[in-house]
Amino acid sequence: MFGTASAGGTGEGGTVFKVNTDGTGFTKLHDFSTTNENTPYGGVIVSSGVIYGTTTRGGVGGYGAVFKLNTDGSGYAALHNFNNAGRGMPYSTLTLSGNILFGTTIYGNTYGGCIFKLKTDGNAFSFLQDTSSGTLTPLLLVSGTLYGNTTGGGAYGLGSLFKMKTTGTEFTTFFSFGDSDGIQPQGHLEISGSTLYGTTVYGSKGWCPGTLFKIETNGTGFSNVFYFNQTTFSPLPMLAFSGNVLYGGALASDASASLFGISTNGTGFNLLHNFNVGFMQKGSEIIASNGFIYGTTPGNSLDKGIVFKMNTNGTGFTVLHTFSALVDETNNDGAIPRARPLLLGNTLYGTTSSGSPYGYGTVFKVNTDGTGFASIMEFDGANGSYPMSDLVASGEVLYGTTYVGGSNGYGTVFKVNTDGTAFEKLHDFNATDGLYPSGTLGISGFTIYGATGMGGFNSAGTLFQINTDGTGFRSRHHFSGGDGELPWGGVIVSGDTLYGVTETGGDLNRGVAYSFSLTADPDPIRLLVNTDANNPVFFWSDAAFTLQTAPAISGIYSNVVGATSPYTNVISGTNQFFRLKFN
Repeated sequence: MFGTASAGGTGEGGTVFKVNTDGTGFTKLHDFSTTNENTPYGGVIVSSGVIYGTTTRGGVGGYGAVFKLNTDGSGYAALHNFNNAGRGMPYSTLTLSGNILFGTTIYGNTYGGCIFKLKTDGNAFSFLQDTSSGTLTPLLLVSGTLYGNTTGGGAYGLGSLFKMKTTGTEFTTFFSFGDSDGIQPQGHLEISGSTLYGTTVYGSKGWCPGTLFKIETNGTGFSNVFYFNQTTFSPLPMLAFSGNVLYGGALASDASASLFGISTNGTGFNLLHNFNVGFMQKGSEIIASNGFIYGTTPGNSLDKGIVFKMNTNGTGFTVLHTFSALVDETNNDGAIPRARPLLLGNTLYGTTSSGSPYGYGTVFKVNTDGTGFASIMEFDGANGSYPMSDLVASGEVLYGTTYVGGSNGYGTVFKVNTDGTAFEKLHDFNATDGLYPSGTLGISGFTIYGATGMGGFNSAGTLFQINTDGTGFRSRHHFSGGDGELPWGGVIVSGDTLYGVTETGGDLNRGVAYSFSLTADPDPIRLLVNTDANNPVFFWSDAAFTLQTAPAISGIYSNVVGATSPYTNVISGTNQFFRLKFN
């Protein structure tokens, strides 16, 4: 089997991979980079030893590309690059007919999307048709005709079904969804005889969870075969046939998920496998090592999370520890883990973002066989609150951050031995140097790197570094909005470069993927001043600088004894001038 991952890999732009059907032989064939084609949301198709696919972002024009790659991982080439001249960002898997590739984009020229074609050698590219809205799923090819759906548009703006000859002629919107039919078709279309099957995200009558529908290829005979509800869940955009049974995925409002099967006549709906509530929620984190997957889930209102392991083939799911219920936000073992566990030898280490006798989270450990669980550190607010970043280790010492808490209430950097001894708060954030650190930390040698989600000179977040002994804290970069804003995801260290993403900012204010060279000079250090009860309060973002004062601007400056940011200077009636000096 061949497939893509939309992120990760060496270049952090996604990968192409292959794996045997029994789960063995996983091989990464290609790494996409954030500096060229990246983010392959669609799947791939394989023909005559060549893989074809699309990336939604990157490339020469910045709006995605069509690529090819040999099945042994060699011969990668971008066949076509989309630009911002009105059409681009392919999202779905390509469709192959002979030596012609057909695909769709989510951005069109006049409308919301388009259909394109090109030869497998990259020649003869052309846009065939603009569609009324973007298309997120592959085109279905049947006897020279392409079928597809749009998530919006149509006569009522609620989605449509279309068909078109592979020559680009006879484009027809043969069905427009109305409120009584279902809203926003996004699932794969499947065909049996002359009947098409698909799903809508929402149903009728007050946005109920969605429908499974069927319709003849000539546009007649539309009917909803099955209405999903809060018991049977809402359909995910996937369908597959086996005989007269359709298989798909469904998601419940409580974030639990299931695989289902249903006959094409709408009977025999059956939930085949249920995933526990919490397992697929945002905040669930996993790692894989030596044939096992280890992870945490944050839980929900009924439970407060688990640590689990399972075999990489999906068998042997085991709960290693269940965090106990909260009483007035406190318990003995912590609650709601939101970071990936760290595996050292046969022991997992992690954090909980809540719970403990103080209610502010913990650092815990548990053996991979489920024995030896212990909270090795409990946060009390003064030493930090609500840790949510991944732990990193150097030898027998763990390093992490807390989201808030500490002396200023804006978060901390800390370290603690793996046996729970020698806890030390290494840095208190002061808003000027960042606030709310929560993402992945990186470590290189004796230096820790990270990001704060907000704060800094522009209140858009920062990149920072600090030595493992707590010295040398420096703000390396202050995001400004145009170069990204809100880097909640933290950083990845590769050589002398930091990589990461921001939630917003950039040219379209939809976030950026960035790299930052650690060999570059840090941002200039600013001495900022506010007033508190008419006394000036000085802020600076780098502890490597000392506040100095002099009676005249050209006078002799001396260190302000004990001054750390923020520092309040009580007005004495004499002139004072201040500056920062590197230690």
